[in-house]
Amino acid sequence: MNMEKVLYESNPSRRLFLSFGFKSLIVFLLLFLFFGIDFFAKQQTSQAIVYFCLTFILLFLVSLLYLYFLVKSYKYKITDKGIYFSGGIITKREKYVPFFKITNVDVLQTFIDQILGISRLGFQTAGQGASNFPEIKFQGLIDYDKPRKIALKYIEKDSK
Repeated sequence: MNMEKVLYESNPSRRLFLSFGFKSLIVFLLLFLFFGIDFFAKQQTSQAIVYFCLTFILLFLVSLLYLYFLVKSYKYKITDKGIYFSGGIITKREKYVPFFKITNVDVLQTFIDQILGISRLGFQTAGQGASNFPEIKFQGLIDYDKPRKIALKYIEKDSK
């Protein structure tokens, strides 16, 4: 029986929730402006405007709650065989990529992520068509270097 040895196991930093929340806020503000300008121009009562604003606030709070539990569901693992990801609320996803399939390891930091001090570590595989997206992403990492070094060591070992 060949057991896998766990080399790295983690969850994202809570800062990932802040990153997702800020991006969500921007989307909601744009939607609010897009729909709100037209709505406010047509409304005669302040009560309708208050209901409109409260609805947007409620939808934003529900989306924040969803994002909070989504981030809490993410689990990352690197074993001596490959990379694992699991997570999700409405749609649960478990993904495994063996080291021999990984062609690229990239690190990404958006402007917001730089402010929050977090990074995304992506593992790409060949045969994804024209897509340039990683097969597995470890998001919200404070220290991306440790899992990256572990993965690169085993990717190089598998390629020999």
